[in-house]
Amino acid sequence: MILPFIAQLNNIKLCCAHVNEFNDLSIIKTYAKNILSQVDDKTAIIASSDFTHYGSNFSYTPFGSKITKEVISKVSKYDKEIAEHLIKGDINSATRIAYKDKATICGLAPMLILSEIAKLKNLNGEILGQSNSIEKPIYDNNFVSYLTLAWREKN
Repeated sequence: MILPFIAQLNNIKLCCAHVNEFNDLSIIKTYAKNILSQVDDKTAIIASSDFTHYGSNFSYTPFGSKITKEVISKVSKYDKEIAEHLIKGDINSATRIAYKDKATICGLAPMLILSEIAKLKNLNGEILGQSNSIEKPIYDNNFVSYLTLAWREKN
C-alpha cells in the first residue's frame, strides 16, 4: 500500500522493518529511542496496518457472527478507542485493551512504536479517517476496519 506512493518519489533513501509483536512494552520504548537516534528532520516514519479483522474467517466475532450496522458501529467505536490511545502516546492502554480482547489488529506492534516515537517527539496526533471493507460493493460476513492516524508538530 505504501510502496507505490514511495516509488513516485525521487532521491529518497528507504529503510524497511518488519515488526510482528511485543510482549514487553519496555522493548517498544527502546526501539522508539533507537529509531529516533537514526532520523533527522527530513525523515518520515510510516507504519502500515489494518485495524480489526472481523468475522468467522478471522475467528473474531465478539459482537456477533452476523454482520449488521450495529456490529460495524461497535467495531468502529472499538478501533477508535484504541486509536485515541495511540494518538495520545498511551501505549499501555492501547496494548491492554487489544491484548485483553485478543484483537485482530494486524499491525499493532509498529503502531505502538510510532505512537511512542510521537510521544517522545511531543507530536500532536489525530485520526484522519475511518472506513471498512464492508462499505464496498461486496458484502459478506467478514470485513476489515481501517483508520488513518497521523502525528505532526504542535503549532
